[in-house]
Amino acid sequence: MFDVFVSGFSHGTSYLWISAIISCVLFFKILLTDEVLFLTHKNLNKEERKDNFELVFDDLWISSNDIAIDNIEDLKLQERVESNLSAYIRKVEIMALEHFCFRNPSVSMRDFAISLGIPKSHLLYLFKYHSGVNFIEFKKTVRIYDAISLIESGYLNLNTVESLSEKAGFSSCNAFLKSFKEITDVDPQDYNAIVKKI
Repeated sequence: MFDVFVSGFSHGTSYLWISAIISCVLFFKILLTDEVLFLTHKNLNKEERKDNFELVFDDLWISSNDIAIDNIEDLKLQERVESNLSAYIRKVEIMALEHFCFRNPSVSMRDFAISLGIPKSHLLYLFKYHSGVNFIEFKKTVRIYDAISLIESGYLNLNTVESLSEKAGFSSCNAFLKSFKEITDVDPQDYNAIVKKI
């Protein structure tokens, strides 16, 4: 069959039309397979999910444009960031909550900006003018939120608090316990006991 494609003729007769029919049949067979249709459907659902994503930390974000900016560099960034503000905030939350970027204890703002695919300067501007907390506080809040989700899924039934603190991205268990109590007003074991009663 390969000589049909190469020369187009075999023994003086053209078989090009046969190869064209076979190619069309294979093309439509591949196009209409469940895997191809599933991947297309999966990608549409991913895009749809991004559009319907509700902000978890809505109370941390400041969307107003009544910001007095006196820094020349920030004034240059203002137009670029403000025009994409809601998209940036949505990206930050999706990356933090669905991709668990902050489980890495050494993740920096630069690393996070790279994973988001936006310049670090835009992320700095976002946290400076459109967030009620700085990047470090946001990272801590997301990690505690992650720890709460893990506790609610039964993580502490089989693991230790130290293991939970590591999994959530804290470099020390003491920092984790302090942050957890600061945000939830209870320690992880007490929270776990509350979850078990529910």
